[in-house]
Amino acid sequence: YFLFREAMQIAALWSLGAVTSWFYDTTNWLDVAVILLVSYYSILMKLISKDEDALADGGPGVSRQAFRAGCAFTKGVLWMAVIFFLKSTSVDFAVFLGGVFYVVQRLVAFLLAV
Repeated sequence: YFLFREAMQIAALWSLGAVTSWFYDTTNWLDVAVILLVSYYSILMKLISKDEDALADGGPGVSRQAFRAGCAFTKGVLWMAVIFFLKSTSVDFAVFLGGVFYVVQRLVAFLLAV
């Protein structure tokens, strides 16, 4: 569904002659990253579940550490997608997030100066 939705967005913008706006929007890239990462690791988990010792034998071509790191990275991307969704739907959360980013920027500047 999500991949089809992104393809329809590109097709609609292509017909309007504004397809470049899709490439410059970071939320579109985040959506594509979520689709690809979740699909890849879902397929990989399905392959692993067929053979219990697939990771131990080097089965699907990925080590245990790489699989765990990839799943952790995917979880981070999913949380980023949730934060972007909440930011786009809730004004109060967007204001809060803007304040958090402002404080973090000032804190980083202070810590670099120290």
